[in-house]
Amino acid sequence: MDTISRHSIIDEVHLKHLFICREYPPAAYPPGGIGTYVRHMANLLAEAGESVHVIAHRWAGAPKACEELIPGHLIVHRVAFDQVASHFSPRQAGSDPHVASGMIASTYPAQAFSWQAALLAEALIEQEGIDVIEAQEWEAPLYYLQLRRQLGLGPTRCPPCVVHLHSSTEQIFAANTWDRAVLDYAPAVSAEAFSILAADALIAPSQFMSAQTVTRYGIDPAKIAVIPYPLGNAPRLRRDAAVWAGRSICHVGRLEPRKGVLELADAVAAIAPDYPGLRVEFVGGDTPLAVDGGPTVGDAVRRRLSPQVRSRLHFHGSRDAAGVSLLLAGASAAIVPSRWENFPYSCIESMASGLPVVASPNGGMRELITDGVSGWIASDGSSQGLAEALTRALRCSAEERERMGAAAHAAVIRTCDNHRVVERHLQLKRSLLRNPAPGCEVPATEADDSTAGRTAATAMQTCADEATDAELGVVVTFRGGKAPLKAFLASLKAQSRAPIAVIVLCHAPSDEDLAMLRAEGLEVMCAPRAAVNAPELLAARTLLDARESLAAVAFVDARLQLDRDFLAVGSSAFARLPRLGVMGAWISVGPTGGRIHLPPDPLRPHLGRDAALAPAVFVESSALRAATRAAVEAGSAASCVDLLDQVIQSGWRALTYPAILGSISAEEFCQLSASAPARYSSMADALKRLHTPLWEWWRQRSPEQRRTLLRQALSTPSTSVLWLARRLLFRMRGSADNLRRSWSTTTSNGGKRRSDRG
Repeated sequence: MDTISRHSIIDEVHLKHLFICREYPPAAYPPGGIGTYVRHMANLLAEAGESVHVIAHRWAGAPKACEELIPGHLIVHRVAFDQVASHFSPRQAGSDPHVASGMIASTYPAQAFSWQAALLAEALIEQEGIDVIEAQEWEAPLYYLQLRRQLGLGPTRCPPCVVHLHSSTEQIFAANTWDRAVLDYAPAVSAEAFSILAADALIAPSQFMSAQTVTRYGIDPAKIAVIPYPLGNAPRLRRDAAVWAGRSICHVGRLEPRKGVLELADAVAAIAPDYPGLRVEFVGGDTPLAVDGGPTVGDAVRRRLSPQVRSRLHFHGSRDAAGVSLLLAGASAAIVPSRWENFPYSCIESMASGLPVVASPNGGMRELITDGVSGWIASDGSSQGLAEALTRALRCSAEERERMGAAAHAAVIRTCDNHRVVERHLQLKRSLLRNPAPGCEVPATEADDSTAGRTAATAMQTCADEATDAELGVVVTFRGGKAPLKAFLASLKAQSRAPIAVIVLCHAPSDEDLAMLRAEGLEVMCAPRAAVNAPELLAARTLLDARESLAAVAFVDARLQLDRDFLAVGSSAFARLPRLGVMGAWISVGPTGGRIHLPPDPLRPHLGRDAALAPAVFVESSALRAATRAAVEAGSAASCVDLLDQVIQSGWRALTYPAILGSISAEEFCQLSASAPARYSSMADALKRLHTPLWEWWRQRSPEQRRTLLRQALSTPSTSVLWLARRLLFRMRGSADNLRRSWSTTTSNGGKRRSDRG
């Protein structure tokens, strides 16, 4: 088909869209702007005749695995974090139902959804002919799909991936002034950065968000399309003269530090004596003040105010749409005092209801509100700036506020018009199909079996079997133990692609150990007894000096047993990605492989636990030469981890290969890395709790936490029993799904995967 004909078909036919959104409602918690946006866009596209699929989180409140919400046009697929258990090994030799739990137990539990979504998305690409895929940057739900695509895994068809910029983990932590020393922060930031930079296009809801992304990531502004959020079905509300004459201000949104709630409380305290009728209605769930839990923001607000001022603030908690509308209808203005915002739905929905809005200048609100016409923009986000803006709003007459509310409604209707937003989305996505990314086949506009991609197993095997000229050397670190060493050497001999050189770095070896290694024909180097921070690099330099042709060096611990394609997969990856500098892999732990160890940070794959070198990591040879040369010239005593950090900082890429390429016994794994106390953000902890067996979750609670939970259960027994029943039912259904899936895998004859309809 010629290019002109293909372009005309793309412009004329309806597309098949895929959204990936963990908080698509109903969600495990009240959805924020991300879930609201995807719900509106999915519905609007479906109503326009487009075909829309959504991959969302499956939990106790949304037990169905597949629902057709608009027949023939909107289908929602839900995956539980621990649902899919295959696709982990290059050869898919096993499908242990416990292996996926390793992701939930990792430093970054949200990646479990990204992994499950990637596998389901690949199936939908093949079976449904998906044309374009969209997801937000937060939690990087596109990460594994994009990574597998770059490594040549999965389908041969590559629908463009669009990342919608809402709010990154980095921005959220900065605005909340949260401690970044929690385990899930660094991997979240790394995965989100990867997803943003790997996207075929970016959508920002505001110029503010676009400019911040350009500055942070050095992205060409032309790659970012600024398209406002759609209005959805937000209604205009009727208010009588008494409401407009009143001084009730409504704040819609979660109680988070970044939402400016503390500054707002101080502003209200400053002006309350001058405005006896002032009331602030807070609509939204409460959240912890600190990153890892503890007292809530609502608690902090109450503590900082006198009883007289505290009586002016009313906290209504999370409300459904009808409840929010009821409170907006009783207000004469709304307020968005955020320290940082993108283009908040709280502002959009308040303006759509007919309210003028008081807002801080820290976000896309300035692109919606005209100061003095449809609202009041504060000079800054401080309590003083907010107090001045609130004073201007309260000094207005009822007629002025009503007139400004009408202007606000007209402005948001003009900016966030549903039809116009959908039209701009379709224009962008059709342009991506007309101009596909290099190296990817253009998605067909109809499902076509002739262009169906490879299965994950076939893709992994093809990758392992690719013939390349990338020659690899291996540095083995041996710290004693005859049995693990024998198993390691056997796995090294069994490699489908043999290394051209191996050095075994021994730490205090016995004569028997040395004799066994030399009998195998291996070069042995004894680690210096003097304090040397990076003896592995000394061994690597020996390899590099002797073998100029080496493409990469693999550093492995002798306590591992390598997958037979360990070196073949490494060779293929370095041949495929020219700027790849450092690559790690997943390691299975235990006799049954029931656990999986992932590097704590996917884009620092050389980093093991407790800042030690990971048990298996590849390093590109020229990058390694440059790092060791610089260290020698500087007389540096940096560790191997520090030097590989410098490799990445100098511009080389780093990634963790998404497959198990080695295994280790549970006992050896415990020796390999001591278990430090785990400290997660409250967001990550909530995900882990949702997918942890009840008895295990209870065992992990402290005595004080258990007493608190028992008091809460006794105070609301009916709610507690309902929650327990729903959770048990969900887990039972999940177990039944896994049994059914295991049976179908055993009895199937290699056919296509089918969507599991609940």
